[in-house]
Amino acid sequence: MYKQIFTILLSLLVFTPYSFGLEIVPDHDLAIELGRKEQKNVLTIFSLENCVYCDMLKNDLVHIENINHYIVCILDSKKHKKLTGKMNIRKWPTSVITVVGIENQGEASRLVGYKNKQEYESWLKKHTSVFTED
Repeated sequence: MYKQIFTILLSLLVFTPYSFGLEIVPDHDLAIELGRKEQKNVLTIFSLENCVYCDMLKNDLVHIENINHYIVCILDSKKHKKLTGKMNIRKWPTSVITVVGIENQGEASRLVGYKNKQEYESWLKKHTSVFTED
């Protein structure tokens, strides 16, 4: 019985970004609003259930350098079909950095797929200081 409890607790620690203090905003509009308020870019990750690479990315997020410089929004593409279509998302995971200003916003960059933590960190680092005020 102790082994089962230990396994459950360990899996929660390993597979739940929330357990490490990373805040995930589940609503894109709210993420944009928070980005304006906190003067941070928004990182939106479009994923699918049972997507191996999506799960790898989600699990690595808590260990990615500079992730707290962003408002992070993770969306299931099947549940957010309208935004997925509007953003022309066709492969998963797709990560989109949106620059959020006081009045304007726009896509700064996107990364399709996920290879490893180092590549993702490098991509994020290039766009950490792109926030612009109008």
